[in-house]
Amino acid sequence: MNKEKFKKMLSVVLKFEGKYSFDKDDAGGETFMGICRKYYPTISIWGSLDKMKLIGKKRGYKPTDKEMEEIENVYFKNFYQKANIDAFEDSALAMQIFDFAINA
Repeated sequence: MNKEKFKKMLSVVLKFEGKYSFDKDDAGGETFMGICRKYYPTISIWGSLDKMKLIGKKRGYKPTDKEMEEIENVYFKNFYQKANIDAFEDSALAMQIFDFAINA
């Protein structure tokens, strides 16, 4: 398990996943940093976001260290490990597979 490789790849992914969104036409529904509440309802970020009334504040929210750790764990366990990203020696291919695993 290569946590350094994972952290580097996650930093790239999170540049594109954005912050908070809630598009009624998106099957994932409420989303923060690419994590859908529908599929991951128990992570603590939702409690923090629920306390905010304005969408703009939710979009600008910076997760606590604990919340960020939970977000990273979702990506690591559910996408990085399940797609066996460490098995890919080619870093560009590994990044493509990781991104695909997240968005598929």
